[in-house]
Amino acid sequence: MINIYIDGIPYNSIFTRVSWSGELKTSCRTLEFDFLKEKITDIDLGKKVIFEVDGLILFVGNIFSITNNDKEQIKTVICRDVAYRLNRNYFIKNYYNENPSNIVKSILGELGIAVGTLPQDVKTCTYPAIDRTGYEIILTAYKIQASQTNKIYSMISAEDKISIVEQGTQIPNFTLKSNVNIRQSSYEKNLDEMINKVIIYTTKKGVQNIVEVNSNQDEINKYGTFQVVQEKDENNSAYIESNKILKGIYESSNIICDGYTDLQAGYSVVVEVAGIQELKGVFLIESDSHTWQNGDYETNISLAFENVMNDVDIEQAPKKGVWWTILIY
Repeated sequence: MINIYIDGIPYNSIFTRVSWSGELKTSCRTLEFDFLKEKITDIDLGKKVIFEVDGLILFVGNIFSITNNDKEQIKTVICRDVAYRLNRNYFIKNYYNENPSNIVKSILGELGIAVGTLPQDVKTCTYPAIDRTGYEIILTAYKIQASQTNKIYSMISAEDKISIVEQGTQIPNFTLKSNVNIRQSSYEKNLDEMINKVIIYTTKKGVQNIVEVNSNQDEINKYGTFQVVQEKDENNSAYIESNKILKGIYESSNIICDGYTDLQAGYSVVVEVAGIQELKGVFLIESDSHTWQNGDYETNISLAFENVMNDVDIEQAPKKGVWWTILIY
C-alpha cells in the first residue's frame, strides 16, 4: 500500500506512476510521481512530502519540480531529500584538529538539517575546505577517519536526518537469483577507461623532467599501453598518487528484479545469475530505482565491483605553524 503525504494530507490510489531512487555518489534520494491534474489541485514547490509503503516511511523531502502535460492531463512532481541540499550548498571552512562529528554538526547546523547517527570519533581532521559542498566537506572528514579505522563510510538520509554509516552492510537473508526474483540482468566489461601507465614530471626553467613512472606491467603485456602524464609541483604534490590514477578493466552490471525496498544504494546484496560467472557473489549497490506502475512493482539496481569510498579529494594541509586567513568584506 502506497501513501504519499503532501503537507500532511494523505493521497493513495491516484498515482499512475511512482518512482523512488538514489545513488551512492551523492547520497541523495529522489521521489517522482505522476497523477491526473484534477486529483490534486493544491500543490506547489517547497511543500513537504512523505512517501510511505506498507506503513514504512521511505522518503521525507520537499517538492523541487512540477511539470504539466496538457496532452495527457498529467502532472509530474519531483521531490528531493535533505541530502540534496548538502550537494547544492558551498562553504568556506578551515578545520584544525577537529573531530569529524563536530564537522558534521557544524555543517548541518548551518543548513538547519537534523543530525542522525554518527560513528565514534577516532581521528581529528585538519584541512581547508574552500568552495566545497557540504557533502564534500563531510565525506572528507570521514575519508581522513577511514585512514585510521580502515572502514568505508557513506552518508544516508532518513526521515529528514543525515547519518554516517559503514558502507556495504549486507542485506540479511536475501539473494537475487535467476528464475526466482531476477527479471533481467546484464554484465559488461571494457577497456575504455583503462590507465596502466602514469608518467609524472616536473618543470624547471621551462624544461620537463620525468621524476616517476608507475605502471601495471601485467596489463600492459596483455592489453597494450594506455598512459597519461601528470605534472607534479608544490601545489599538487600532496594530491599526486599514481596508484590512484591507475585504472584497470571497467565492469558494470544492471539487474531488474521484483520490487524489494531494501535494495538501496550503499548496501550489499548476494547475487546469483545463471550463465554469468562474474555475477555470482556479494556486490555493493551503486544506484537503485524503484517503480510502481500499472499494479506492478519492480526494482532496477546497478552494481559496483569494488567497495570503496566515494572519491573526495583531500586538500593539502598547511605546514606546521602556517594557517589560512580569509578576509570577508
